[in-house]
Amino acid sequence: MDIRKESQYDKTKSMKREDSIQFKMIQKLKEDTEYKIIFDDDDKDEVSDIVAIKFFDNDYSKIIVDLYHCKFSTEDKAGKRLKDLYEVCGQAQRSFHWEHKVKNLIQHLKHRQNQRINKDWPSRYEIGGEEELQTIKIW
Repeated sequence: MDIRKESQYDKTKSMKREDSIQFKMIQKLKEDTEYKIIFDDDDKDEVSDIVAIKFFDNDYSKIIVDLYHCKFSTEDKAGKRLKDLYEVCGQAQRSFHWEHKVKNLIQHLKHRQNQRINKDWPSRYEIGGEEELQTIKIW
């Protein structure tokens, strides 16, 4: 893995970079068979780099949403750089407001997917899709 490459797609969104941090993280998350949705939300206005959702209960009324932030290194070797730490902590803090806004989160994911598809870019869904997203019950 190249620790200086964060995004799994190149800038044109035409090629996955299998040596990127996000690609490796998504592959690791795919090993957890409880995830029904894994969504690549990387880019400006993201909830997090990766949104992963598990469903519990037969009626899909209980979900767990895991938000993953990835951070590339500004140096060739891993180290203890406060700048990198502060940046990823800031990303996590900005994502915190999604905790109690599942309906908004679902709308955001749908919007982000539509934006990407309208540009003829690959789907943001790595596992699951609109069908799985629609099964989430919002009370």
